[in-house]
Amino acid sequence: MSRKLLIILGVIAVLAGIGTYIYLRWNEAQKKVNLWTLVPQDAVLIWESNDNNAFFDHLQTTDIWETISQARYVQQLQENLAVIDSTSGQSQTLGTFLKNKPVLASLHVVNNNDFDLVFYVPVNNVNEHRFMRNLLDNLEKSDRFTFDHRTYQGHLITDVKNNITGKDLSFFSYRNNFVLSSSPNLIEEIIRNIERDLLESPAGELAGTGYTSQPDVWANVWVNYRQVPVFLSLFLTEKLHNDLSFLFSLCRSG
Repeated sequence: MSRKLLIILGVIAVLAGIGTYIYLRWNEAQKKVNLWTLVPQDAVLIWESNDNNAFFDHLQTTDIWETISQARYVQQLQENLAVIDSTSGQSQTLGTFLKNKPVLASLHVVNNNDFDLVFYVPVNNVNEHRFMRNLLDNLEKSDRFTFDHRTYQGHLITDVKNNITGKDLSFFSYRNNFVLSSSPNLIEEIIRNIERDLLESPAGELAGTGYTSQPDVWANVWVNYRQVPVFLSLFLTEKLHNDLSFLFSLCRSG
């Protein structure tokens, strides 16, 4: 066999290997993932909505909204959304983009003094990808934000600092889903679960049961009663912790 033929066959083999690798990576990225399975096991609650505007419009008519709207976390979230929309340079707002999307959010205790949220946002088509790309490009060009990109266990994490408020946000993309949180530790925990193939929802068989597809149902909330005492301990005196743990041990998550 001539040397020239060997070189040609070698090149073909290398190209075939590269093509196979690219296809396998592309095929893996196209597989849909149940957002509930991305949620870490220590979630206190999981909130699901497929019409966020209708849900918040309804929530604002209830008595509980007066209390929720005064929470520091909610106020910061509203301020950040306003800053993002004013900086995005697009006619479509982030709120409009999220209006009818099946968004998921989970609440976690991150230390002895604080809690944080993780948001899971699917990006389903070319237009949605274009919106997100343009939004991030415009934010990165703005003096209001500082972007830092890093790799963690093979996944690209973007850390964004709001230069006005000093608050941080981290996110990464997995199989056409954006996962965002102001806690980089939660983001890294989700990535570790992905790499260890530990994608199992804390809600078990109740995960993604489709309650929000029913008429006049805008949101679904799953509560993990095993974690509720840990969450309430952030706000109550230590002497009540044991009583809380006993009380909620009698409850069934759902």
